[in-house]
Amino acid sequence: CSSTTPTSVHTHGLIVGANLPTHGDDQYGDSVFVLTFNARNGVVRRPPSMPVAFNFNATQYEVQLPDDHPRGLFWFHPHAHALAFGQVGSGMAGMISVGDDTAVLAKRHHHHHHVPDVRHLILRDVQVLGDGRTPLRESDPDFCSHDSGVPRDGMCIGSGEGRRADLNYTDGRWAYLVNGRVAPHVRVHASRGELWRVLTAAASATLALQVYSEKRREALSVQVLELNGVAVS
Repeated sequence: CSSTTPTSVHTHGLIVGANLPTHGDDQYGDSVFVLTFNARNGVVRRPPSMPVAFNFNATQYEVQLPDDHPRGLFWFHPHAHALAFGQVGSGMAGMISVGDDTAVLAKRHHHHHHVPDVRHLILRDVQVLGDGRTPLRESDPDFCSHDSGVPRDGMCIGSGEGRRADLNYTDGRWAYLVNGRVAPHVRVHASRGELWRVLTAAASATLALQVYSEKRREALSVQVLELNGVAVS
């Protein structure tokens, strides 16, 4: 990060304390009241009216989950106001999976012959200009041509002028990533199926998802078990 773009960490959805450092313990809990700067870019003075601690180069966090914490899928991401958007869009986010992944399954399916494989998938998108830069703080829906006849296997090609005068999307790429890969093929065991835990870590994109079988040339049926860690009846 630069001196003007500090960062912080927030554990989204976890029921934990926002602890602040104490004498003899310099670790933070899930607190958004601390910003971390890169000291090589210069020292920044904290305005007296700003109720946030400034650290340089590193901040120590320790987030403790109670034994009775609800199971489910959560995530961590930056939480510096006005800056987090671009940082999440650049990939600064990740998954937190708490508890037994298969506990959400109906008991009649939960024995040693039918426990499915569990797969964790992180979805995100990135818009890269032709010169390799990623200057956009949020996704521009007009980055690519809206021609529905253009094939889009995990990405599309940038087209035309950007929303700013200094940007040109020509030869850029708008890529949709699954665990950091563009359009990966996933093989599913047909007899026992799989349990997928899916996190959308895109900064602004809303994704319409389906599981598609190239062999059958059709979308496969899926069952949604949870949304935001809450079971769906």
